[in-house]
Amino acid sequence: MRRSPDLRRRRRAAAAAAATVDGHMNMSREREPGADYAEVFKALGDPLRVRIFQLLLRVGEPVCVCEIVDALEQPQYQISRHMAVLKRAGLVGYRREGTWVYHYPLRPAGFSDGVWGELQQSFAGDELLGEDLRRLQARMRLREAGRCVVGLQESCDC
Repeated sequence: MRRSPDLRRRRRAAAAAAATVDGHMNMSREREPGADYAEVFKALGDPLRVRIFQLLLRVGEPVCVCEIVDALEQPQYQISRHMAVLKRAGLVGYRREGTWVYHYPLRPAGFSDGVWGELQQSFAGDELLGEDLRRLQARMRLREAGRCVVGLQESCDC
C-alpha cells in the first residue's frame, strides 16, 4: 500500500513536534556526555569482539570476513553479528570490492590519544591473540593480487 505525500508530511511534522517541548529541544533525546565512550566500551565488552578488533588493529590492512572466520575458527553468522556491533560503535569501517567486503579499524571520534593508545596496546602480549594473528596471516597468504579469492574454508590449515 502506498502512502500519500500528505500523510508522510503529517507524520514528519508530528515526529518533529514530539522532539520539542514548548518550542525547545527535548533534552532526553540528546546524547549524554560520555555516550560515545560508553558505546565503544560496550562493544568491547565481549571477548570475541575484542579478538576481532585486536586482529584488525594488528594485521595492518583491511580483512575480509571469511578470513576472520577462518582465523578465529568461529561460524560466519557469529563473526558478522559481532562485526555489526563494532561498526555501530564506530570501531570498524569497511569497503566493498565486488562480492567481498574488507574491514579495517577506525579511531572513534573524540577519543583521546591516551585512550586510543591503550586500546591498541592493551593486549600486546596475549597468547590467544597471538595465535589468532598467526592464523589470520597464514589465511591472508592465500590471497591473489592482494585480494581474498578463497571464501569460507571448511577446514583451514592455517
